[in-house]
Amino acid sequence: KDKDEIVCACCKFITVNFLCGAVAGLVGYAVDDIWMLTGGLFAMEMFLYVTNGPLIVAIVNSVEQRQQGLAMAIMNIASHVLGDVPAPTIVGSIKDSFSFKTGMLFLMVWLFFGPVCYGLAWKISAQKVRKAKSIVKT
Repeated sequence: KDKDEIVCACCKFITVNFLCGAVAGLVGYAVDDIWMLTGGLFAMEMFLYVTNGPLIVAIVNSVEQRQQGLAMAIMNIASHVLGDVPAPTIVGSIKDSFSFKTGMLFLMVWLFFGPVCYGLAWKISAQKVRKAKSIVKT
């Protein structure tokens, strides 16, 4: 397969799984039952972690071979700097200012940002694939 088609398929897979994960987390949060919360969080984590492989495939197929290591390093650093590092402080501040439930709600709603970003990447990569196919046909 062409690299653009691979990237497009990966972005589609990631978007759908991120969306399912966000919905599962929100449903688990919304139902006032510890077992539903546990099940929702489990499903959320499963849907989110299954995207790691396709994300790596999309990244290495988006750049030239000599830049793949740098692209992976940038992705890894960016995910930690934008995710792991500020999240406890932000969510803790929300929890302290409002309530634990509000902090959890913020986390669940924040998950919907992922499908938006990957959905845009999917749309852009699909347009690139269509454009390349139309050029080949002419």
